[in-house]
Amino acid sequence: METIGKIFSALWKFIKWYFVTSLRWTLLLFGLIDLWLGDGSFWEWLNRTPDPPTPDPPTPENISRSTTNKVVKKYGKDLEKYVESKSTTSKESIILEKIKNSPGKLIQEILSQEEMEILFEMILTTLGFI
Repeated sequence: METIGKIFSALWKFIKWYFVTSLRWTLLLFGLIDLWLGDGSFWEWLNRTPDPPTPDPPTPENISRSTTNKVVKKYGKDLEKYVESKSTTSKESIILEKIKNSPGKLIQEILSQEEMEILFEMILTTLGFI
């Protein structure tokens, strides 16, 4: 009988120790979760829609290696709006006409270095990088 009493006593001490320890760990866990969640901004952060990716600005090398069809397709409407805001005899309108009148050719073949720089500035301005 004495042995059974010692076994139950040890078992009871283990159960009490386990209950107290698990209660403390549970309270600590709830406290950390409360600190982590805070005022609810975490849930707003989880539910917000992701920001749209920002496009990379074009480089002069990419523009000079592309064809006129690609430039017109990608930037044509924006460049036309930009040219319309300028005077009709500006360099920008001449460059845009050169690009439109020679489809399928490389930009390097059509424009001089100065005109390439103007075209690059026009594209960056229409995209809002300048």
